[in-house]
Amino acid sequence: MPQVFVSFLADELVIRRGGVAANIAFGLAQLGMRPVLLSAVGKDFEEHRASLRGLGVECDFIHVSDKAHTARFICASCSVCGRDRRPLPPPGARW
Repeated sequence: MPQVFVSFLADELVIRRGGVAANIAFGLAQLGMRPVLLSAVGKDFEEHRASLRGLGVECDFIHVSDKAHTARFICASCSVCGRDRRPLPPPGARW
């Protein structure tokens, strides 16, 4: 299959914090438990770590990579073509 490179302009970029483990830990903290998050992240995680700690999630067991960024899920919303929230998989991802 030949490679296809696509470029497009966006009116805005919205970044939301998440991740399955972080979302579960947040939910457990909201229920009064003291969850411990065990994960691997990139150097760009520090702001999210501070937010999770402030919400009651223990973050001392998170490995921070000095080479990789924290994983992201990217999707595009397109009101022109009638499709909303179309995933844009990173190179190499298998869908």
